[in-house]
Amino acid sequence: MSQLESTLQEFLSTYTENNTLDEDDLKCLARHALTSSDHFSHFCITAKIHKRPWKPRPIVSYCGSLLYGLGKWLDKQLQPIARQTAAYTSISFELCTSLRKLKIDPSTDALFTADAKSMYTNIDAAHALSVFRHFFSTHELCHSIWSESDMILDALSLLMNNNLFQFGDTYWKQLDGTAMGAPPAPAYATIYFAIHEIHIQNQFGNSLLFYRRYIDDAFAIWRSPANNPAADTTNWHQFKQAMNAFGSLTWEVEDRSNSVNFMDLTISIDNSRLTTKIFEKPQNLYLYLPFTSCHTPGVLKGTIIGMIYRHYAL
Repeated sequence: MSQLESTLQEFLSTYTENNTLDEDDLKCLARHALTSSDHFSHFCITAKIHKRPWKPRPIVSYCGSLLYGLGKWLDKQLQPIARQTAAYTSISFELCTSLRKLKIDPSTDALFTADAKSMYTNIDAAHALSVFRHFFSTHELCHSIWSESDMILDALSLLMNNNLFQFGDTYWKQLDGTAMGAPPAPAYATIYFAIHEIHIQNQFGNSLLFYRRYIDDAFAIWRSPANNPAADTTNWHQFKQAMNAFGSLTWEVEDRSNSVNFMDLTISIDNSRLTTKIFEKPQNLYLYLPFTSCHTPGVLKGTIIGMIYRHYAL
């Protein structure tokens, strides 16, 4: 940890001296970091009770740690790029709006979802930093950070290769994968696979009528060629292989069907259009605020009005 603190100080000094970091950036980077009495992140585990059998969910709390300020600054740089990637989606309302514009042919179109296997821990840091280096300095989506790409890459390398955390009275260093708990982890993972999705869209654009992804969950509509099932089968297998041909990250691609669950939606093909309804896991505990809560009345009313709007929109 002492070595990491020195490395962080050196990083700040280097990019302050060459005027890459302005005063506001420096404040953001230093906030909560060098003045904290406890530089370590803290590790804990909760249960994924909706899984059968139950599975653990590892959590690293970054708040107040040495690299927290650096992580928040990186998240600020990466989020605008992540939101501009072609497959990006974050809320169901936007997804529904896009789906309602599509015309579907039930004889050729089918739905499917894909789920990355332990996405964060299976993104190889060395491979990610390598593809980011070219992407950040050349792609139009990154035009706003071209002049800062070297600093952002150095900051990512510092963060991803130095995830130190405490668990009880023991201390650990994550050896590979995305730094668990780090603020930029979602944007980092989103951009990482988006770089590969550019090639997937170019190769399978005629078959992928629609494709969206929320971090490690993807939804797509597959259009098969009419009267050529053999070519369609070959193309489908090649697509699944292409999804798994990027670093050490692998995906579970579900079979094509007329109805799938994605995010909080059940999406189905109904004649020539797509219909949606709200999907809720069987283990949903419905942990809404009780009416006897001490929250202000506006919060309680807002919860009800918000849920009614959500049901209407989705």
